[in-house]
Amino acid sequence: MVSRRRKKKKWIKQLTEILIIIFRVKKPQFCGFFSFVASNYYFKKKIFFIYVNQDEKRLTIRVDHNIFKVVMSKMILYLFYFFSISTLLAAQSGSNRTDTNIVTVRSAISLAVQQNPALRILKAEIDKKRGELKSNSGLVDPVISYGREGIGNSSFTSYDEQRIGITQEIEFPTKTSTLNKSINTAIESLELEYKNKTLLLREEIKKLYSELQYGLEMLHLAENEFQISQQLLEAVNLKYTSGEATKTELLKAKIQADEARNSISEATNNMHRSRYSLFNVIGLETSQQKYSIKFPDTLYYEAIEISQDDILSSFVSMPGVLAKMKSIESAKNYREFAGNSFYPNFSLSLFGQDMGSGFKSFGFEVGFSVPLWFSMNQNGKIEEATANIVASEEKYREELLLMKKEVEIAWHGYEAANENIGRFIRGILSDSEELLRLTTEGYQLGEIDFLNLLEAQRTYLSSSKRYYGYLLDYQHRLIELERFSDREFLYNE
Repeated sequence: MVSRRRKKKKWIKQLTEILIIIFRVKKPQFCGFFSFVASNYYFKKKIFFIYVNQDEKRLTIRVDHNIFKVVMSKMILYLFYFFSISTLLAAQSGSNRTDTNIVTVRSAISLAVQQNPALRILKAEIDKKRGELKSNSGLVDPVISYGREGIGNSSFTSYDEQRIGITQEIEFPTKTSTLNKSINTAIESLELEYKNKTLLLREEIKKLYSELQYGLEMLHLAENEFQISQQLLEAVNLKYTSGEATKTELLKAKIQADEARNSISEATNNMHRSRYSLFNVIGLETSQQKYSIKFPDTLYYEAIEISQDDILSSFVSMPGVLAKMKSIESAKNYREFAGNSFYPNFSLSLFGQDMGSGFKSFGFEVGFSVPLWFSMNQNGKIEEATANIVASEEKYREELLLMKKEVEIAWHGYEAANENIGRFIRGILSDSEELLRLTTEGYQLGEIDFLNLLEAQRTYLSSSKRYYGYLLDYQHRLIELERFSDREFLYNE
């Protein structure tokens, strides 16, 4: 320890000789001083005096090269450590940061689970119940007391007895255990409700994402329709100029072009509504809601085999139904706790006694509560708990009926959507594609004029719009069935 201090003092002494600045002036005089502070371990605050000497003809700086080498090597080493750690932390934080410029269905679900306000509120409710469980020990804070008895009228210091004691109150054990059971089952109910809300959130996000993709497809088709209407308008205008088309045909082409322009505006508006509905459900921060965000997942058709029996029999084990069952169990446990409120609470006091010759004696006191006002206190709790059981049972019944209705609607909706999309793919869509192909070939061979080609293109675009409408409905029905199945049918990668 002494050698360290000596070494430190030696460094300070050498540092005072690092810098001497001399200027040539008429007479020597004191000019000022500087305070030098460094963060290195070997540096301490030191005052360097700067004086002026007229005998010196040049600027002189004297540096101890040994000190300079040591200081520079340590500074370089510290800078290396600093930049290495900073780079490592920046890389780690960058790897943990979600890239919000590209939002897939999976990343949207992951973001929503982390940031959705409803889920975060429910998570806080679970933590609140866990805190309540931890605080329900059946013990209250002990009371430390001091007292005197037989104090005389003449002086406060005269007394017959003084005592110092500690008192502890204890609840009847079954009260604590039954209340803990009620809280535990309430926590299980909330956790199941959290899982149920997560499934509902996943369903909502997938639906909104598919609606956004539908909006993007509609915008793309509207832009193509506008280009076709512009080409049609130019072709009719040329025919009208040459006298081959009537003014009625020209006006009709103009109306179609204006309607196509309106379709672009409407499709753009619907697309933005879907975007911000998705952002809102995700809980995406306002600073992250950018126009540059890309949505790579697209609408697609996939024939999926689903067992009707598995779907229709699964609603009784849905997390929402199980959560209501746990709520009934929690209410019954609380009813048991309310019944145990008739049992007494205990109190135990230990105290030292001073009869005038010091605390040479001790005493104790035991007591218990008497439910004298049971008609107002305990009976009221029991009635409240009984009513809570009835309400919980009705909520369970309501949830069961709701799940039955939703699973039936989801299944029959899926059957209808599957038939519609199948017929459209096998019939109308394939026919419109064939019409476009034949018309294009005929135009290339000179057998069909340009107007008929444009009309065939518009027919194909119209069929494509209806196709995406059926496809969106098909995906929605599949997404609804996912909640009643143990697997995901769409956007599962």
